[in-house]
Amino acid sequence: MEILAPDVGKSKSVACAVDTHTGQCGFTTVQTRPSVLGGLFARHRGAHLVMEIGPMAGWIGDLARVSGLRRVQVAHVGHEAWRWRNVRRKTDRSDAVRLAEMAMAGRVQGKAATAASGIRTRGSPPGCEVLHSIQRSI
Repeated sequence: MEILAPDVGKSKSVACAVDTHTGQCGFTTVQTRPSVLGGLFARHRGAHLVMEIGPMAGWIGDLARVSGLRRVQVAHVGHEAWRWRNVRRKTDRSDAVRLAEMAMAGRVQGKAATAASGIRTRGSPPGCEVLHSIQRSI
């Protein structure tokens, strides 16, 4: 199995791809645009995507599902296991590695991303029609 763990930024994302059988890890830096991320996901078809919760998690999760990724998981990074107080140098690459390591150890607290609702939210790229589901109470 392969785990793809991107650290998503406004303009660029750093993705760590880990083969869980061999432990080999590779890094890719890409622009945070649907066309570019779609190409990344197509190269890692069948992988397990793990990403931090954030304003872009919805459309990225939907894009990953459409691109053929096996499982999409959004990690809640507010609990103790994600504290960075003892880390001297925090980088996008170290964030991506941390996501992958936590996923390999089964310590990601979060939920599998749900089906798209078609609602655009803040942080959505123009032209992106399907995004994460938002439950509203009336």
